[in-house]
Amino acid sequence: MTEPTEPGGAGTWSKLSRRKVVQWGVAYAAGAWTLLQVIEYLGETYSWPPAIRQVATPALALGSLLVLVLAWYHGDKGEQKVSRTEFAILAVLTVAIGGTMWWYASRLDQSAWLVDTGVPNPVHALPADAASIAVLPFVDMSSGKDQEYFADGMSEEVLNLLAQLPQLRVVARTSSFSFKGKEADIAEIAHKLNVAHVLEGSVRKSGDTVRITVQLIRASDSTHLWSQTYDRQLTDVFKVQDEIAQAVVAALQVKLLPAEQERLAAAPPTVNAEAYDAYLKGLYHWYKLSPDGLDAAEHYFELALTLDPGYARAHAGMALLGMARNQMGYTSAAEGAPRARAAALKAVELDAALADAHYVLAIVYTWADWNWPAAESEFRRAIELRPGFADAHAYYAQLLSTLHRSDEALVEGRRSLELDPFNGLFRSLFGWDLTFARRFDEAIAQCDAALVTNPTDPVALQCLMSARHHKREYRQALEALGRYASAVGYSEVTSFLAQAPAEADYSATMRKAADTLAARSRKTFVLPTEIAIFYCYAGDGERCLYWLERAYEVRDPNLPYLVWPDFDSVRSDPRFSDLLQRMKLTGQT
Repeated sequence: MTEPTEPGGAGTWSKLSRRKVVQWGVAYAAGAWTLLQVIEYLGETYSWPPAIRQVATPALALGSLLVLVLAWYHGDKGEQKVSRTEFAILAVLTVAIGGTMWWYASRLDQSAWLVDTGVPNPVHALPADAASIAVLPFVDMSSGKDQEYFADGMSEEVLNLLAQLPQLRVVARTSSFSFKGKEADIAEIAHKLNVAHVLEGSVRKSGDTVRITVQLIRASDSTHLWSQTYDRQLTDVFKVQDEIAQAVVAALQVKLLPAEQERLAAAPPTVNAEAYDAYLKGLYHWYKLSPDGLDAAEHYFELALTLDPGYARAHAGMALLGMARNQMGYTSAAEGAPRARAAALKAVELDAALADAHYVLAIVYTWADWNWPAAESEFRRAIELRPGFADAHAYYAQLLSTLHRSDEALVEGRRSLELDPFNGLFRSLFGWDLTFARRFDEAIAQCDAALVTNPTDPVALQCLMSARHHKREYRQALEALGRYASAVGYSEVTSFLAQAPAEADYSATMRKAADTLAARSRKTFVLPTEIAIFYCYAGDGERCLYWLERAYEVRDPNLPYLVWPDFDSVRSDPRFSDLLQRMKLTGQT
């Protein structure tokens, strides 16, 4: 027997009424509205980034489609079984809604994911004046599409040449390269990076010849101010880089001092072409900062030095490699620091005008030798040679924090983000600068922003854990501990945390984490400062001091951070004061 219908479509309305579709829709609308009010309240209370609210509203609107489908099939209590048709409809809608929301979220301005903390937003900290530029990664146009490393290297070399000029604001590598492979027009890129000009190009490499095409674009009206194609031998690639930089300066009408004119016009270094190619491959892998990536980088840097023992940049690369392994806990200081020191000194000896050489020597002096005056001198020299050197500004800020000069540190930290606004690591380091200054709420905001783009950033997670600890927000501190342990591969810690009760005792949990890492250190290298910090969090000053002493014995690269608030509980102990004196950090707390 068929269901009777009423004229004029009344049968459809009858079904809607009987299945309570309207009632379900009204109830969902009321619930969604209430949820948005809650999100609005919590967002204002806890300074959530605006993107959360911007995403929640369309997500809830699209979610109504799922509710209406469920109501159609289940509003009538007599029809509760899930049919194949219903399942297919729900699956298609879920995929469509998920894809739409992913597309929408990815199109939001990066600044929407940043938190307003009272700290100027580095993305828009400076006006997009005429003397500002972003160098985009050059496109690999080679037939085999296997020259990405070379194209990236060319872009970075030109960027570094332009960054030597204090009159020109040049967005640093990480932020410029964040648009790599993305479909975005020049105006959009310039707006997000807050620059007036964009330099883009392509590279086609075949054997010993290379074709490089570049064009300088004014973002406001997409005018091509200058363009050029270079067909050269690989041996002439340095000259091409210099010519591109000089052409950009001329097109932008940047007024240079005599010393700056001389620097740009200086003859390019004489380097073996194969050695340069190997160096670019090494640099490409170094930026991955993974154990495998660093191993590959070492292979290519060593190859470059075999081909050209006097290549200063390759020596600087070897020094950066050693310090990266030390700082990330992949090797002990005894393994990596001596080679890093020798390589850095050799790089400076070979090319005293190379900013990268002075920068990495400053890194060695700070985190391996604990030679504070020499470190500051080298950081200043690196910045003098290349004022737009974002890395030097970021890590100089860390040295200044170590020396308890927080006001100066925050200036340098902000400068690094003005130059490289999308660099998550620099934002995490700035969070630590704020933690040193005991501005914990601002530190949390910076770390949260960094974790938006990289949810497993260990620097941000460790900083977040510290700031939450000092705000006595212990549940959030334990949550950050779990994420940090997972990010750095402390499987023993993540294992016991997964089994811990929801309301686990904070001190006992931190003690368990410290004990677990202490046991792990008997099998593999663990930074002693990490173990010391967890014992401090647990309130065990004796064990904290024991591991700090152990850190001194093995020259733990993180020991300079004794100014961390994390060590407040042992700061009055004479043994801690003695350690500060041996570190030449007396008067710095």
